Amino acid sequence: NERKNIVWLIEHFKNHREENEYLIVLGDGAAKQKCLALQDEKVKILGFQQDVMAFYAISDVYISASKSEGFSISIIEALGYGLGVFLSNIPSHKEMVELGDGRSIVGDVFEFDNFSLKWGQFKTKFNFKKEDIVKCKEDNLSGQVMARKYTECYVKMLERK
Repeated sequence: NERKNIVWLIEHFKNHREENEYLIVLGDGAAKQKCLALQDEKVKILGFQQDVMAFYAISDVYISASKSEGFSISIIEALGYGLGVFLSNIPSHKEMVELGDGRSIVGDVFEFDNFSLKWGQFKTKFNFKKEDIVKCKEDNLSGQVMARKYTECYVKMLERK
């Protein structure tokens, strides 16, 4: 949908990509025809896919240009595959990038007016180690960790009554 900002992402990626960079776009929606019109040899619009994990396995980076989003399962899945993340600077994305101690070892965020600058910095700044990203995800977003955090939150709420 419009909040996902896919057409914007494709246009900006095409304007700032390097020779060895490709963008794979998965999913269906109202913007699919506009996206297909922007497709070229380095931008592939594949539509709905049953096995999204296969695409995480062949990728290095997960990009989202969403204007608004909740807690993204797809970003958690990408981190679980050790992908670096390059995300629009919205609260939920910023929270994902600042996992753990607030230092980012998993990626960075960009503003819509500085995509080019941040994309260049992102590629030179981060020497992603898949195993470190997976460990960070497990240390901060595993089912056990999330259950503990929710329990702590609920206990605090009950203590206030």
